[in-house]
Amino acid sequence: MIRSKSLHGMNIVFLFREGIITPPSNEALIGLFQGDASRGVHLLDDTAIGTKMLDVPSQNVQVFWEGRRLRIEDKKNQEPDESSLFKSAWDIFEKLFPEKKEALEGVGANFDLYYQFSDVIRLEEIFSRLHPTPKMLGDSLLDFGWQWTVGMGDGSLEGYFVKITAPLELAVHFNKHLRVRALPRMEEFATIMKGSYRNLDHTIGGLAL
Repeated sequence: MIRSKSLHGMNIVFLFREGIITPPSNEALIGLFQGDASRGVHLLDDTAIGTKMLDVPSQNVQVFWEGRRLRIEDKKNQEPDESSLFKSAWDIFEKLFPEKKEALEGVGANFDLYYQFSDVIRLEEIFSRLHPTPKMLGDSLLDFGWQWTVGMGDGSLEGYFVKITAPLELAVHFNKHLRVRALPRMEEFATIMKGSYRNLDHTIGGLAL
């Protein structure tokens, strides 16, 4: 039974189609935040691998450009119902790419969580259902995890990455991806992501641990 959970990271990713987007300029990235919000901003531009990262400590936000992906990371670790990340991500997208709302391949959100359980998670017993590991002197299973992806009826994808990190704990990375070619309304996207996040408890709680 799940005893508690804690959110340790959340981000929103906009994926652009191949060949129709150019990286945002350094000036455009630095200019995203003005006044007090711009205090302490720092830009890293790695031209060798084509990535950029803008750190905005006053807002606890980081903005990444990675090939053809725009990723906005919330460092406040607030629950989705309380987070301002959805609005911030849409504001950033529209400032950087006001003419590219029809240039997407998809948009999604990622959540990193830890679940704590009331009962001990029996690592070797779970693994033995998959493979009868021989018990040799000194052999021990140190960790174990699994991954699966589900295609939803609305065409979206849900990806789950689960790892046993302690006798009473699971680490979970959850991805919800919408395959869209045009930028959806922020309110619609937020509603979908918040609903999927709430449903995660049911999915993780149903694992045969």
